Amino acid sequence: MRTGEPDWTYVARSLVKVLAVTAALFLALSGAERALRLFVDFGDERWDRVHGTAARVVDPDARLRGYNGDNGVSGALAVMDGDNGRDEHVAEKARKIIDGLPPTLEAAAIVEFAHPMSTEPLVDFNRKNKICGGADVSYIYLPSFFDDSSDPSSLSAVVWNRDMTLENTWVGLSYECETEPRAALAEFRRWVGLVDEGDDLSEFELEPGWLAGAAKEGAVYGLVVDGWKLADLGKLLGDPRVRTVVIADVAFDLGDDEYGVGG
Repeated sequence: MRTGEPDWTYVARSLVKVLAVTAALFLALSGAERALRLFVDFGDERWDRVHGTAARVVDPDARLRGYNGDNGVSGALAVMDGDNGRDEHVAEKARKIIDGLPPTLEAAAIVEFAHPMSTEPLVDFNRKNKICGGADVSYIYLPSFFDDSSDPSSLSAVVWNRDMTLENTWVGLSYECETEPRAALAEFRRWVGLVDEGDDLSEFELEPGWLAGAAKEGAVYGLVVDGWKLADLGKLLGDPRVRTVVIADVAFDLGDDEYGVGG
């Protein structure tokens, strides 16, 4: 080989090595991205899940069935404070309202607790009162807030149901009747984990810190129930952990078993 000329065999081998390393890095990075997407949502996909579920969180009326009104539950939530303690006068007033209605009616109602309950006391409450959860039971993780001297001046109640996330996102979670509050809270926390601090949810009167606080506390201030017999709602007033039951809307039971029996 003459001096000054390149060793073409060596150059070819080097080029092959560079191409091989580049291809290996590309495959490794592609695989890492695919694996990461199993745990982290990106861009529009993440925002679609946050936005779509937020719309459901603040509109419990849209999830009710068989009622004429569209503001019953939302209106009752607007005046719910939470953590007011047991008041026998309040409970008796609710009992009289229920007793004065035809027993054939089914109701959508808010079951307000005397004090917020964490998960395990709520599981005990469900067991004692034979509440099985499901599509007709939602959890109030925070009541609504209003203070015209603060910014924002109002925030929506956080009402969560097991079917809230879009397209069964958290298919790995199981529901075991009375123990559903455990899985429901886990699902709520996973959704809140998708919410970024800078997300603008003002159209729903929600904000990331409000949701993060509810998820961290994990307390339930009450239940939104749908399609329950009035007699079953009345029985809950005998539990000292219940402050009141607010009937939001009623409908006649026409004997349609499509949805099952509430309560």
